[in-house]
Amino acid sequence: MNTSLDTHSLKHKNKPLIEKLTWKTCIIPILIFAIGFAVSIILLTSTAGFVSTDDYYHSRIAAQIIEQRTIRLDFPWLPLTILSPEHFVDHHLLYHIYLSPWVYWGGIAGAKIAQAIVIGSIFLAVWSLFRYLQVRNVIVWTFALLGLSAPFLYRMLMVRTQAAAVLLLVMVLHLLFRKRYIWLIGLAFTFTWLYDGFVLLPAVVFLYVVSVFITERRLVWKPLAFALLGTALGIVVNPYFPQNISFIINHLAEKVDLESDIRVGSEWYPYTTSALLQNSAGALLAMIVGFLAPSFRKSGRDRVETTLLLVALLTLYMMFESRRFVEYFPAFALLFCAVAIGRGDIQWVDGNTLN
Repeated sequence: MNTSLDTHSLKHKNKPLIEKLTWKTCIIPILIFAIGFAVSIILLTSTAGFVSTDDYYHSRIAAQIIEQRTIRLDFPWLPLTILSPEHFVDHHLLYHIYLSPWVYWGGIAGAKIAQAIVIGSIFLAVWSLFRYLQVRNVIVWTFALLGLSAPFLYRMLMVRTQAAAVLLLVMVLHLLFRKRYIWLIGLAFTFTWLYDGFVLLPAVVFLYVVSVFITERRLVWKPLAFALLGTALGIVVNPYFPQNISFIINHLAEKVDLESDIRVGSEWYPYTTSALLQNSAGALLAMIVGFLAPSFRKSGRDRVETTLLLVALLTLYMMFESRRFVEYFPAFALLFCAVAIGRGDIQWVDGNTLN
């Protein structure tokens, strides 16, 4: 069993989440964020409007938070849908709160800037995680996100919550690998307010618990307990409680029962095999390379690599079931591949070490 990451964790046990800020320590992360932000702005401003029709809904509902001066909105505009006035729940509440000042005072341009900030933050979070895990060529691996999957990039550019969800899940990995479990309460609470697919965060934490048990034969229950506590608080301490519970059940039921007579958006149906190979070949290749890596190494998988493998497999399954989850799989496939073959202390079968 590979113990290099355990040694790494011990070496950094007391290392703060945020290093002491100096000009030297700030310049590279600032550039990483700036490049991600700039690329996003260039792509977002290549069209006068938004990149998808859903973006108009999210921007207008965000503006309503300021116009109505409340986060529990009156929403009379879709009376014949699950968003009818008597059933309405803002299931992307935190994202709309974040977006509201940008849209209210900046319109479409403001919303695009807000989304570019989120995307720039994803690149920064991924770079920081790679750096902590001592992945070599960290900048190259970070910006490989741009070339893995065209649909992934497209969905990150949408003024919707999925990019923010990816950002928070990468932050969850930071906390798990650094063993800062107590912080998961706040992050799970945040994720629950952000996104009605909030079960994904406890699922990722559960896979980490499984990974630790597989690789170290230890049962670490605290991270899952903290994640579930934060999730429960996010559901209950909510301006739409208890209506949000029935809304979540009804909303997801229509998406899960795809064989019913109720038609849902095309994003909820799976890709064809040919389409998936055509538009996400980079992500699939990264997954394959990472999966095969132990065959060419002297060591097996540690808790970090096993966690990323399981999360990548989970999001791959989700993408096979529904094309909308292409917003997750490429990012986690890249994280898995980079850790599997890119860390500097890997011993390959021919005796060479990447350092």
